[in-house]
Amino acid sequence: FYAGALHPTTGVEQMLAGSQDNGTQRFTNTGLSTTTEATGGDGAYCFIDQTDPNYQITSYVYNSYWLSTNGGVSFPWARFQNDQNTGRFVNPADYDDKMNILYSARTSSTINRVTNITGSPSIGSFSVSGMSSMASHLRVSPYNTTSTTLFVGTEAGDLYKITNANTFSPSTTSIGSALPSGDVSCVELGANENELLVTMKNYGVTSVWYTSNGGTTWVNKEGNLPDMPVRWALFNPANRNEVILATEVGIWSTSNFNATNPTWVASN
Repeated sequence: FYAGALHPTTGVEQMLAGSQDNGTQRFTNTGLSTTTEATGGDGAYCFIDQTDPNYQITSYVYNSYWLSTNGGVSFPWARFQNDQNTGRFVNPADYDDKMNILYSARTSSTINRVTNITGSPSIGSFSVSGMSSMASHLRVSPYNTTSTTLFVGTEAGDLYKITNANTFSPSTTSIGSALPSGDVSCVELGANENELLVTMKNYGVTSVWYTSNGGTTWVNKEGNLPDMPVRWALFNPANRNEVILATEVGIWSTSNFNATNPTWVASN
């Protein structure tokens, strides 16, 4: 599986998961049980609208997306975007549930943007000032409800904070100058937009970084973690001293992330 999406309603056992060569699978029972195929081919990033789960998005490779408007029961044969000339093979993306906008990697200097997902989707793009390598991770801030604040990490280790990403005049700030030249795999937000956890998916570089001041300074949080690619990170929102990482060799966790050198343990 490349990516997954959870239904927002407590008690509703529904999930989408994009899988290599086996399409996007739809789970409707507790646990990893029998699935149905939502859409075919390679399945990649997928989303369930967290404010109106009738709207669900699945993807194929590059910038190729389907949209269900009936809670994932069915997906139309036609894709609302079918662009296999931009983006990456398994294309990083994120969805703004409040603004109903899909963002994804497009070129080394632009971001793909599809607005009005819950109406009539409109495909467009915008340039990111200073960006010269393709986005490897995108993350919409959950803390801005009137416009999109978008964090974009690149395959060259650059990190950008883009405000008003939903408008014709986004504003870009580079906040990752102190990070190594690795491939950014995840930007996890903490209690606000100034608290960020960034991971890299390379060998030979420090893979876990933290800032509490919006990127003015960064702290190495790799601790005793082995030298391996880190794919994703999650804070425990009830206790941000607890973090889990998805890595090349399974799940690792720490309960003392706030320490100078966190202790990581395999948690498979």
